[in-house]
Amino acid sequence: RPAVMGSSQSFLDIDPKKIAKKSRSRVGVKTIETLRNDWRVVAGDNASEITFEAFTSLMQHLEAADLKALFSLYDLDHNDRISFNEYLVTVVVLMDGTLDEKLSLVFNAFDEDRNGHISRSEFSAAVHKFALKGVSDEKFIQQVFEQCDTDGNENISYKEFKLFLEKEKSHFQNVCGILAVSVGE
Repeated sequence: RPAVMGSSQSFLDIDPKKIAKKSRSRVGVKTIETLRNDWRVVAGDNASEITFEAFTSLMQHLEAADLKALFSLYDLDHNDRISFNEYLVTVVVLMDGTLDEKLSLVFNAFDEDRNGHISRSEFSAAVHKFALKGVSDEKFIQQVFEQCDTDGNENISYKEFKLFLEKEKSHFQNVCGILAVSVGE
């Protein structure tokens, strides 16, 4: 599986360098300029990475819990910092990503230990972090986890995660609610 941003530990089934390289054609020059300007305001001209504290000023309109969840989506290599490239790639995928790119991004955010599988505890933590208000009760979490874990090994693989989405898009939207990842009809 491809690693993310130079980390051999992370699972991310997309190529961030390729996405960044094609970002102008995917989201437009104006969007890239806006992202760079926003980045400079928060990070300064020379900062290659930002911390959670700086990220909060970039996304001022969100509540603290939502900010933490969103930060984990952007932090592709799980190093508690976001590089401009991670910021750019995440925005490009959210705006113009394929279904597989979006799923991979979300899967990476759920897979906290970066082992390529989502455990029951990681799934529960992610649902509590990302879900729409009112859909994160334990019964719902257990039901959805069991639907995803088709082989019953107490872990959700990327393949199982993707199959779940293809069958249960409404559950996926509930589980990933605040991430606002559109997956189509």
